[in-house]
Amino acid sequence: MKLVIFDLDDTLYDKTKQVGLDVPDNYDLIQDITPFPGIIELIKSSNFIPAIVTKGNSDYQSTKIKNLNLDFIKDVLIVNTNEEKKQSFQKLIRKYNPDKTFVVGDRPEGEIYQGNKLSLETVRVLTGRYANIKPKNDFEKAKFEIKNVVEIKELI
Repeated sequence: MKLVIFDLDDTLYDKTKQVGLDVPDNYDLIQDITPFPGIIELIKSSNFIPAIVTKGNSDYQSTKIKNLNLDFIKDVLIVNTNEEKKQSFQKLIRKYNPDKTFVVGDRPEGEIYQGNKLSLETVRVLTGRYANIKPKNDFEKAKFEIKNVVEIKELI
């Protein structure tokens, strides 16, 4: 069994284009957000366990997940720091004891760094504001890079 842990913003939907950069939490701006095409179908028809680990205000992130119609995903962990992301990855691994765990996200210094610290399969989605950021060290380099999150199906 495989576990796939997704980041939310600019990974499962285009936050940069739909909400904007450095915008304070504004519930009006997230009413009509939509996931990247094909991601809901991919997750629902997959043979992996999906989870979301995201950083931010708990109520705001939960509202985004609901508005994106991703609230069918049972494991959603909302944290405040990148270190807490790492702890959340460990918690999910302990819960499911998967054969292989993938961490999918857009930020080299965030989920990619933490996933690599745990020797997980890291997949960087080259979307949003961090698409052109170069990794500063080996821990920020993802094992795989994809241009669209639905390409994950080719790796799993």
